[in-house]
Amino acid sequence: MRVHQRKKFLRFIACEAVAVIILFASITVGVGERHRHLSISEGQAAPKINPIVTTLTICAAVALGIIPVIFYGLPPTLPRDGSA
Repeated sequence: MRVHQRKKFLRFIACEAVAVIILFASITVGVGERHRHLSISEGQAAPKINPIVTTLTICAAVALGIIPVIFYGLPPTLPRDGSA
């Protein structure tokens, strides 16, 4: 594997890992928030999840879908000729 391809792959893995960690952390916080409230007050409706947690979860999920497209789905940039 060429050095450029290897660096690109390592950057891709790092970006995906960060997005996965953020996604799992935000899901854990959101689920924990709902369960904590349900265990305290039986029979009451669970409150809405913090909008920041919801937004963070959605953004992380979207990032997980977009990162592969950015790294491997876009066509490569070719060097321009001086003759054009």
